[in-house]
Amino acid sequence: MDFLNTLDIPKEDLSTLSDEDLEKFKAFFAPAKRISRFHKDTGKSMDTLYDFLIDILAKRVPIDDFNVKVEQIQSKIRLVPFPDDVFETDYSETVKTEQEDGTFKESVVDHKKNTNEVGLILITVPQVEEEEEIKVEVTGGKEEPKEGEEVDPTAKKTKTKKVTRMVDVDT
Repeated sequence: MDFLNTLDIPKEDLSTLSDEDLEKFKAFFAPAKRISRFHKDTGKSMDTLYDFLIDILAKRVPIDDFNVKVEQIQSKIRLVPFPDDVFETDYSETVKTEQEDGTFKESVVDHKKNTNEVGLILITVPQVEEEEEIKVEVTGGKEEPKEGEEVDPTAKKTKTKKVTRMVDVDT
């Protein structure tokens, strides 16, 4: 992300990158820089997939006779920053912390590099919300008895409850 920030390029649209800068950006995703055993040594097809995803972000469609508008799929690909606990380089930062007496104390915190990655593409499966009715057994309910009827407090009753859950879309 630092590379894009220094060039003042938004991470949602890489179309203003020069060909040279686009190649530099693609190099961040090279197999030698991948630390995950699942992404290292994945072969030429995975490398091509990474290149195509970056080309789509740059609005440079990788295939002829492409019958989908780039803008439709470009929004499906997102570049996200590393989590706060991942450090690309060694650096120190000055942090102000509030003491119990209300005063502030400055301290220097050292962060050590803990990854060789400079970019990560995360491929996720789209999900949709799905509602489902599930049966819930209710015991010992205090329901008013109907005329001429007695209610057994130990009797189990079945009610339904709507539950919303996220389900993967088959793509």
